[in-house]
Amino acid sequence: MRKMAMIAVLLGSAATPAWGMAEGSIVADATVADETGANAAETILVTGRELGDTVLTFGVPLESAPLVVNTVPSALIEDTAALRLRDVLVYVPGVTATEANGATGDVLTIRGFQTSRVPSVNGLRRPANFDNMSTALALIERIEIVKGPAGLEFGVTDPGGLINYITKKPQDRFAATARVAAGSFDTYTATMDVTGAMTPDLAGRMIVNWEDAGSFRDTLDTRRFSAAPSLRWTYGGGSSLLVEFAYLFRDQPYDRGTFYLENPPADAGFDGNFAPRNRSFHEPSDSLTSHIYRGALYWQQILVDGLRFNLAAEGNIDDFASRGARNPNLNSLYAPGTNRWNGVSRTVRREFAAFDGSRTGLIVPGESGEGFKLR
Repeated sequence: MRKMAMIAVLLGSAATPAWGMAEGSIVADATVADETGANAAETILVTGRELGDTVLTFGVPLESAPLVVNTVPSALIEDTAALRLRDVLVYVPGVTATEANGATGDVLTIRGFQTSRVPSVNGLRRPANFDNMSTALALIERIEIVKGPAGLEFGVTDPGGLINYITKKPQDRFAATARVAAGSFDTYTATMDVTGAMTPDLAGRMIVNWEDAGSFRDTLDTRRFSAAPSLRWTYGGGSSLLVEFAYLFRDQPYDRGTFYLENPPADAGFDGNFAPRNRSFHEPSDSLTSHIYRGALYWQQILVDGLRFNLAAEGNIDDFASRGARNPNLNSLYAPGTNRWNGVSRTVRREFAAFDGSRTGLIVPGESGEGFKLR
């Protein structure tokens, strides 16, 4: 994980994710023995935050439901200065996240099963090929990790489980926060979050997040920007209408990793038989640019006491284009049938490809070019 200037350690695991939280306390009487051995009454006051309804709808307490749900709260996200989902999943047992698609996506594994779906948002699924790296954690109230089969609740899922984002909602009480952080490899982030009541029945929230991050890899720079306004209208003694919108921008090149070569040239700067970890295949002009627009509506209508009608709908548009190296021809470096350098070739040629998701969605062959040279 990239180290940030704001460092704190907080490991949290909760059971019931919620749409809203309320402060609460429990008072209990306990009988303890004093120094003389006599029993004495003592009052214990426990103050905590009540977690409301989960996106699960079993109608029973979550601890009684036939599922295991771990929760990553916003406090953990903020205190660890996490930028990506994989930064916080290291604190969740049985869940791993590894890089995929040239370090532009995450491969999630839950209980040993690789998930084929990207995280849901407020219980609503997104397409399997949706960009799972663009969601800014600054927009997320908490992350739910549902372990085990959950088809009864979420439809088609993977055997290991699923991951669900709960977005930050408008609050009636006014609050405004600003956060700035700086870290290694020229990493800078800034977040502004403002929420509060606009009228007695209308509350709003606006979150803006900006990130500019470098890397230990050559010219691998990432820029992100997110803006997420939302409005909640409450009417009729508990009925509500919530509208959310989000714009997510990302500009990041592909990174195809490193490679292994036995007996490399002495002047190539290899670490043993591995290419230098800071050397990448891409050029400064390579890029993956993504513009994502998300709109969602959540309607809750109270019909009679104990009976309500819920409607949720979401739409996403992912407009992206990329240009970068694909499948560099490393075979030209090796002696036939071995992992050793052939003693001759010092240049790796690459095939470039362009991908325009807003037009055809097809890979368009590009020009050939030199990728890098063994020095």
